Amino acid sequence: MKALNLLTLLLSILAGVDVGIMGLLNVNVITGLFGEATMVSRVVELILGLAALYQLFPFMQATMLGEIRAELSHHRQ
Repeated sequence: MKALNLLTLLLSILAGVDVGIMGLLNVNVITGLFGEATMVSRVVELILGLAALYQLFPFMQATMLGEIRAELSHHRQ
């Protein structure tokens, strides 16, 4: 579970950097690498979006239980 959490966190950070570059320079890195409106770029963007949604679970747990208790319960699983 820890590996999945770290992977989705990394993917969420990459998605945030991509959005930041898009806002700052008007360049979409994902479509620049994989082509605009290709199936590959859509799948990559879908994976990034799912990773961000997955990160909502640890976030909600941290806000509801408190960060320390959420970390303890997360490491027990």
